Amino acid sequence: MSQLSGPEEERLRRAMTMIGDEAATDTPRSQSPHSRWTRPGILVAACIAAVAVIATALYASDGSDPDQEASQALNGPETVACANRIFEGTIRTIDPTDRRSRVRMTVAVSRWYKPTDQSKRIATFVAFSTRAADVVRAYAPGQHVFIVEYDPPWTPVYADRAISISRSEVVPYLKQGAHTKCPDFWLHPDRHDVPDDS
Repeated sequence: MSQLSGPEEERLRRAMTMIGDEAATDTPRSQSPHSRWTRPGILVAACIAAVAVIATALYASDGSDPDQEASQALNGPETVACANRIFEGTIRTIDPTDRRSRVRMTVAVSRWYKPTDQSKRIATFVAFSTRAADVVRAYAPGQHVFIVEYDPPWTPVYADRAISISRSEVVPYLKQGAHTKCPDFWLHPDRHDVPDDS
């Protein structure tokens, strides 16, 4: 940084003194009608510009980049397209498996969402739970659950308040999901660099 000349340094000192004096006063200066409208106008213009930049960035992002695609989650129709079975019912049995984070669960099915023509009333699967470290205690026989079953070992089990939330994120997309292709990043995760969750 270059040195300030004598007159520049003096102007800077005067400016800093004026700023300090103004900050020390208790009484606000009266504003002209013009300045009262200018500040909110500038703020509104800045907000509109920020929204426009964000909207442009979102619109320009088409999701065709494999690295971007690998980090995406499934949307509603894609969830339906990628799921093998979607159903809800009541847990009958829970048995431990050789892995601590998984259990073999048997559910008395009360409603099939996918496939819709399913006549089986009992479904058995291996479930993975993010609800608790001890999966056997995370769920209980007699508990009502909503299941979205993907290829093993990923079968999320939604219980309690999560049922209505999960159902609302999946069920409205059943028809659209029947005509949606499961994304490549989901079918072939080994082909993409997926960031780990740690």
